[in-house]
Amino acid sequence: MQRVEVGCASAVRRERKVAFDVVTAVLIDVGGVLLLPDPDVRGTIARAHGGGADHETVTRAHYAAASAADDGTSFDWAVYRREVMARCGVRTDRLAAAAAELGVAERARNTWTHPVAGAKAALHALAAGRRVGIVSNSDGTVEATLRQLSIATVGGVGGVVGGVAVEVLVDSYVAGVAKPDPKIFRIALKAMDLAPEQVVYVGDMRFADVAGPRAAGIRPLHLDPYGDCPGRDDHDHVADLTEVARVVWGT
Repeated sequence: MQRVEVGCASAVRRERKVAFDVVTAVLIDVGGVLLLPDPDVRGTIARAHGGGADHETVTRAHYAAASAADDGTSFDWAVYRREVMARCGVRTDRLAAAAAELGVAERARNTWTHPVAGAKAALHALAAGRRVGIVSNSDGTVEATLRQLSIATVGGVGGVVGGVAVEVLVDSYVAGVAKPDPKIFRIALKAMDLAPEQVVYVGDMRFADVAGPRAAGIRPLHLDPYGDCPGRDDHDHVADLTEVARVVWGT
């Protein structure tokens, strides 16, 4: 896995001097921002190994585990799966088996199919009068998944029912390049005919969604709903999509 270094403190200070009033568009991630892993899959695996958790607990487990597995330069999926199962109540001596089963389930099919609560309405509000695109590390299915769930469609006419119309959707599998490589962000910039300083990127991982856009000259907004990120002074944060317009445009 490629490792990308987070910028130094002086770079952060320079970044924060850039006025948000030049920002005209938002690029957003999908996993952790619009969609979460199917909580029923995780709950079933946890119960099979002596644990058990409701949807709220599984959601909390995702973000906590993602933070634990993300050191800002790489993401350890083994640590992530183990931490998810631990937070779903699986006892220590069953964690390895439960995490392995979770890995098998995730490789067998796309489990990122559970909409984040309130995300569809928030995306609709964000896109009202503003330009929006999507950049996601995925397996080639994210566009179809968002369309089937009536969350987002590429081009055309959208809405809360039919899905918000976004200008571009870059799926890493289709593009042949993945975050944090800055090339994937540049694909979206080119498609939207925008300069990096005109865009903010909203994502939930330091490794992919802070270091990556920074390398492309884009200002990151780290979606961190529970305040798990240890780098609070390193970059800007939002709790959810509803906060993006307030942070960027003061509305």
